[in-house]
Amino acid sequence: MAILKNNEPAIRRLCGVSKLTVDPELKRPDQSMTAVVTGAELFLPLAGLVDIEQTKARLKAELKKLDAEVERVEKKLSNPGFVAKAPAHVVEAERQKGEEYKEKREKVLARLREIEA
Repeated sequence: MAILKNNEPAIRRLCGVSKLTVDPELKRPDQSMTAVVTGAELFLPLAGLVDIEQTKARLKAELKKLDAEVERVEKKLSNPGFVAKAPAHVVEAERQKGEEYKEKREKVLARLREIEA
């Protein structure tokens, strides 16, 4: 806590913010993003900085695309003909793509949940 207070001017300059509040009793502001770091929880209020509804719409559109990609990959991998006929490296590449799409989808879902909270 002391390190944050002692370095407040530098932190504000680096973050490009006019105000930094260091308070162990601070409650999470509405419409804010959070990050947990060793010994602290950080809040970045978004109200007035970003259009929350536009951000939600963008994240929902991204989620829809990722859902379609995950479904496409799973359908391909569940096709015995594809798995049997395709070279092993192609099948593995599809599995890898599927995992990447799932990871991205989870990150988008987490951001969406956080914004909606």
